Amino acid sequence: MQDDFELDSGRRNSEYEKSDSSSEDEVAVSHEQDHIKKILNDVFSILKIETIIDTRNSDILCSQVNQACELLQIMRDNLLNDKKKNTELLEEDKSLSLTLTEKNELINGLKKLYHVSNKQEQIRLLTIAPTGWGRQKLQKFFDSSERQARRSLEIRASKGVLGSSEDLRGNKLLDKAVAESVIKFYEEDWISRISTNKSDVLLIKKQPVPKRFMLLTMGEAFEQFKINFPQHVIGRSKFFDLKPRHVQPTRFHDTCCCVYHENFDLLLKVKSKLFFSQNH
Repeated sequence: MQDDFELDSGRRNSEYEKSDSSSEDEVAVSHEQDHIKKILNDVFSILKIETIIDTRNSDILCSQVNQACELLQIMRDNLLNDKKKNTELLEEDKSLSLTLTEKNELINGLKKLYHVSNKQEQIRLLTIAPTGWGRQKLQKFFDSSERQARRSLEIRASKGVLGSSEDLRGNKLLDKAVAESVIKFYEEDWISRISTNKSDVLLIKKQPVPKRFMLLTMGEAFEQFKINFPQHVIGRSKFFDLKPRHVQPTRFHDTCCCVYHENFDLLLKVKSKLFFSQNH
């Protein structure tokens, strides 16, 4: 019985200690908030800004602090403008003339631009961040991925602000002129022929385009392209990928383009000659 009483007393004492500790923390926080409020009100009073009455309205409090910062910036600019030695500094740092609200608008605009950009461009934009920012701060501020933040730091260290990211797979963007040359090459009459069947069409962007059938294999066409356009550098797989949809690759069982196979009447005559020659 005595043991139970001692345990119960110890439990109550522990709860009292926790309660006292919590109360002390609350008092310390309240005292710190009152101290900060007094300092801000002193600043607001000097700048003739309405003092803080209720700290629960965060929007009004933020507006008052922004107003104070802008007034201090104006006072600083007026002071610097009276000193000729600071003329060059003012010319170099145009941001000195921006208000806090304008700076916030620029930052919010940058964050919006980041979120509407593609992955590669997002990495470039991350290099604009202050040099003192680490990976975690970049991730938190821009809501970026860990990989993007780490990659942006690498790019800024090697190529500077807004440096371009290289494709880690080693692939490079193909020049537009090369791509256009390849597409036109596929449509050359000696590379592919238009189907004689008028129903052989494909709808491309809602427009009917007649099918073309290649006269060479894909490999032969690639070799011919290299001979005809030695100035263009392109790999075999990329050359194959650029083949237009309406250009059909060679199929050995149906791609003979001799005059007999192209003309149905001549084909029948040849078949008839073969038939009679076999029976006589």
